[in-house]
Amino acid sequence: RIFSEKASGRKTNRTELDKCLDYLREGDILVIYKLDRLGRTTKQLIELSQWLDKNGIDLHIIDMNVSTKDAMGK
Repeated sequence: RIFSEKASGRKTNRTELDKCLDYLREGDILVIYKLDRLGRTTKQLIELSQWLDKNGIDLHIIDMNVSTKDAMGK
């Protein structure tokens, strides 16, 4: 499923991101184009990364060619 967020990464109320996170299940892969689409601060990114890991969801960042599915991305 595709979710497209129009709001800035700086905003805390991001409806589409919230819908996406609610939709994800263990074993899913969240694919984003750029890391800054998930959050602007290191704290936001760390918290989301920890949540994804805790819930068994991998992250693939296209412009960095990084995936948490492999050892390099972890």
